[in-house]
Amino acid sequence: MFMFKVTQSQICQFLQLSFFNWMIKQVLCACLLLACIAVEDGSYFQYMEIDRDEFGKTLIDTLELNISGGQSLEKVVDLMRDLEGQIDNEQKDDDISNQQFQKKCDEDLTNQESEINQTQLTIVEKQGKLDELQNAQQRKKQVANAKDSWLKQIQELISQKQTIRNQEQDRYEQEMNENSYVISVISEVKKKFTLNGINLIQINNHEALMNDLENAVDESRNFKQNTRYQEVFGLFLQVAAKVKGEGADKLKSLCDDLLVNVSDNMSLIRKQEDKRREIFEKEISSLQKDLQQVQSDKSMIDAGLEQLDNSISMGQNDMTDYNARIESKKQTKEDRRKECSQAAYEYKSSREQNDRKRQLVSQVIGLFSANQREFKEYLNIRNN
Repeated sequence: MFMFKVTQSQICQFLQLSFFNWMIKQVLCACLLLACIAVEDGSYFQYMEIDRDEFGKTLIDTLELNISGGQSLEKVVDLMRDLEGQIDNEQKDDDISNQQFQKKCDEDLTNQESEINQTQLTIVEKQGKLDELQNAQQRKKQVANAKDSWLKQIQELISQKQTIRNQEQDRYEQEMNENSYVISVISEVKKKFTLNGINLIQINNHEALMNDLENAVDESRNFKQNTRYQEVFGLFLQVAAKVKGEGADKLKSLCDDLLVNVSDNMSLIRKQEDKRREIFEKEISSLQKDLQQVQSDKSMIDAGLEQLDNSISMGQNDMTDYNARIESKKQTKEDRRKECSQAAYEYKSSREQNDRKRQLVSQVIGLFSANQREFKEYLNIRNN
């Protein structure tokens, strides 16, 4: 008798091999069973495909529940057909609701597009008016600038004429002062003449007379307007130097002639000054009128510009408001379009889902009505 020594490892390998062979046998048996069912009608795989769908699984569960509850074939089939009819009715309601909703969408989108177009037209009109106002503003600014330039020219001209007039008046006063000084000197000289006898003229204080004439010569050197008097006083000084106590009639005659000449000259100077003043006053008066008229025109232009500025500001605010409105309307239309598109997509998905449900119900009715035994066999395999 032979003895074999078996190790624990060998025992484990034997057991694993035995279990593996048993599993293979079970799988082969199941495959053979499925093959038999498939060869018989192929219904098993159809039920299995239906069972993979959530709604299909619910249908099979419902059938199983009714069969296990003892419901007859007719009632079970009627139940499935009622469900099929319910799906059809719900789909019809969905079709009507979707048609009405999409019709309302079309109306809303059409109205919104019309509002957008009307708002856009209003924006174009307002922009046109705003452009006109801005063009008018530009033209008025050009006129205002021209008026400002003219005002400046008039003011400069008035200032120039006033400066010239001041200079003329200064020369006039200076000239009159110089002539007055000559008269005062000659008058003082004449005071030193006395009548000695019937026609004999003599000088009382020759030294004082010479001093007066010498001072007059010095003073006349400062004359600005009547420089010729320096020569006149020089001539007087020469004549007076030759005159002693008697024979001063020639000097007196020169004094008389000079006084007449200076008086006539002063009269002429006054007339010239009066004429210059008259011309100046007329010119200034005319320029002042022009200045007032231009200032009045400028005030009216400035008032018009202020009104234009206000109108333009209001127009720009309107444009901002209408641009915001049209953007809001466009956004509202886009939101509505997306809402309608989403509803159409959901309707399409729902319809496809209902079609699939209806097909599943119809398929289950057909399979179940054709062979209840196969359905029960599928349930047996499904539950085990």
